Amino acid sequence: MSTRPAATRRLALSIVAPCFNEAQGLALFVERTMAAAAAVVGAAYELILVNDGSRDATWEVIRRLADSHASVVGVNLTRNHGHQLSVTAGLSLARGERVMIIDADLQDPPELLSQMMARMDEGYDVVYGRRRTRADESRLKLATAAIFYRVLGRLSEVDIPVVRATSD
Repeated sequence: MSTRPAATRRLALSIVAPCFNEAQGLALFVERTMAAAAAVVGAAYELILVNDGSRDATWEVIRRLADSHASVVGVNLTRNHGHQLSVTAGLSLARGERVMIIDADLQDPPELLSQMMARMDEGYDVVYGRRRTRADESRLKLATAAIFYRVLGRLSEVDIPVVRATSD
């Protein structure tokens, strides 16, 4: 299920954010992300929030945010499919000339969007963030992230390095 408005105009930026049990912090994430996007591209952006089968009120919060902000698009997956498939679902709906992927848990600051867009303006095709540490993530999470980026790198025309701290 998607809350996408009927308009199909091309946007400067799509921001895809997978969400799993993020009900408590989602409004703050959306506020910060929308402010960061508006500072860079004005109103020419969309924020795609993908609910990945959350057990809390995440989908209800997403629907409320989509109803009150024209730039917010909600996607509801029927069950938990995992981070990578949530990203893929959001990417399939993205209409932006550029796409940013960011988790909704605010571990990565949305305010870095302007710096990342500036790098793209310098001619880079792909700009990605790298965490300084990932101490709180399980080996399974690190392994699935590495596999995802290896597959993505093979499917893409762009070299995507698989490094331990690549943010996903």
